[in-house]
Amino acid sequence: MTQTKTCTKCHKTKPLEEFSRGPNCKDGYQTHCKACKSAYSRRWRVGRREKTRVYNSQWWAEHGADRQRQRLYGITLAEYDAMLEAQGGVCAICGMTPEENKARLSVDHDHETREIRGLLCSGCNWGLGMFRDNPNHLYSAVEYLEYYREYKMQAGKRLQ
Repeated sequence: MTQTKTCTKCHKTKPLEEFSRGPNCKDGYQTHCKACKSAYSRRWRVGRREKTRVYNSQWWAEHGADRQRQRLYGITLAEYDAMLEAQGGVCAICGMTPEENKARLSVDHDHETREIRGLLCSGCNWGLGMFRDNPNHLYSAVEYLEYYREYKMQAGKRLQ
């Protein structure tokens, strides 16, 4: 005959195989069945994950950007704000505001010397990075765009 036990959570009587071992329990088995224990653990992990996500996002919003800016570029929030004011509150390349960018402007720096050049919106900052900070690549890109624009205009005249 199979031994049974009643789960204190779901109040169902189940075979002992459906309970985990519990060396500190009187009968050697935990009081909750494996299914109830699993469901509880899953709910706890989901809740814990959400609490951690909320805490981390609040902490980074309050402290993270300032610490990272200080660590990476050696400038304080006051120095960043002074740079932003000196640039008229906009990206040094395209003139986008932080509100239009939906984020603070990035600190642009020379990757070889680590010297800070200015503040850029994320698009301009990524663009310079994609061109590997090489002015010749940027000049070539400008020539390419101008050539394409001229070619398109010439094609339009021929079609008329």
